[in-house]
Amino acid sequence: MLVKQSSASGDPNANPWVSEFLPDNSQVTNGNLVLSMGQTNGKGFGATVSSVRWMEYGSVTAKVKTGVTAGGVVNSFITRSSKTGNEIDFEWVGKSHNSVQTNFYWNALDLNSIDYTNGKVIPLSFDTTADFHSYTIQWDASQIVWLVDGNTIRTLPRSSLSDQSKWPTGLQQVQFSLWDGSATGAQGTIDWAGGRPPYPDGKLYYMYVGEVDIKCASPVSSNYTCATLQKSNSKTTSSSSSKPNSSDKSSPGSSDTNSDSSADDSAISVSTSDAQTMYSLSAFSLLALALMI
Repeated sequence: MLVKQSSASGDPNANPWVSEFLPDNSQVTNGNLVLSMGQTNGKGFGATVSSVRWMEYGSVTAKVKTGVTAGGVVNSFITRSSKTGNEIDFEWVGKSHNSVQTNFYWNALDLNSIDYTNGKVIPLSFDTTADFHSYTIQWDASQIVWLVDGNTIRTLPRSSLSDQSKWPTGLQQVQFSLWDGSATGAQGTIDWAGGRPPYPDGKLYYMYVGEVDIKCASPVSSNYTCATLQKSNSKTTSSSSSKPNSSDKSSPGSSDTNSDSSADDSAISVSTSDAQTMYSLSAFSLLALALMI
């Protein structure tokens, strides 16, 4: 179930998803997790939702309908460690409805050593804002594969790196974010995101997440085993994130654009189907109840 962070028990079985910021821009609508973004104190303010369980190696698939309907609007589906800064990304920016950006970071907490050269923009044959599509990250010790609707769009072998030690190892969380790329004020991020989103008459932007399937490559401890989210009748949302560019040294996939918010989070609940490698969860139906709390 989705609960606010202040109400989370710390038990990943009871609270497997967390909304990172206040105000909590999350809703359950028509069986989907909906992240929304409007303007707060003159800045765009969106949502970030993170899994409480962590994974190292495996696959994550999410059905996403993006909300990148204006320049500057950014949507993200990533795996990330807040402890190391290691990260694997799908990102969509408002300057293009018909592409997705794939990327990874190693040790991105050290702003002096971030490598901004690993990203690739992949053209797509459809408008990502028009309907749901399936996006998959497959990650192991030897390669990362990004897929869209089951088709591989990029394969990155570890052997292709000039320094193979700079690989995104370690436990990571799954995150979904909707954020304003202009909110940091850094010109590099603004240019990357496609400008500044307009907010006429209280306009809101939305990102939609459907079914999420998370499979670990191998079991870890009971506190960090993966979860499979099987769509029932709901969804989740939360606050926003800030994307770095070579000209602005903010942390990749982080939520610094919402740093003025207090941490009032949300989480989804899980029921185990296989205690060793994966959890099965009708998360989105439980979510609606929790959002009313």
